[in-house]
Amino acid sequence: MRCALVNTPAFRTVESHDLPDYPHMGLGYLAASLRARGTVCDVIDAKLERLSSTAVLGRLADRPYNIVGISAMTHEIAEAGRLAGLVKNILPHITTVIGGVHASARLAQAVDR
Repeated sequence: MRCALVNTPAFRTVESHDLPDYPHMGLGYLAASLRARGTVCDVIDAKLERLSSTAVLGRLADRPYNIVGISAMTHEIAEAGRLAGLVKNILPHITTVIGGVHASARLAQAVDR
């Protein structure tokens, strides 16, 4: 299996995390864990690299990925959803997953109900 973990491109700058000068540590930890279990895993840190959605799609199309995980904070969840939709339009065979702070918070909220 080959997976890509994507830090959502910055659609707009709301906080310092939107244009970081350091890599996304959470995606690094996930990638290391997956690699330790034999999964080929690439990290595309679109924020750090200042990539557009188009550039991310180009990188995803370059390799035969089975799954793409997209990380998003709450203020960028719409952009993450848009990116996931673009991935499915261009690469319909790829399983897409959205995670990160927003997804974790929504999951916790649903469990509390």
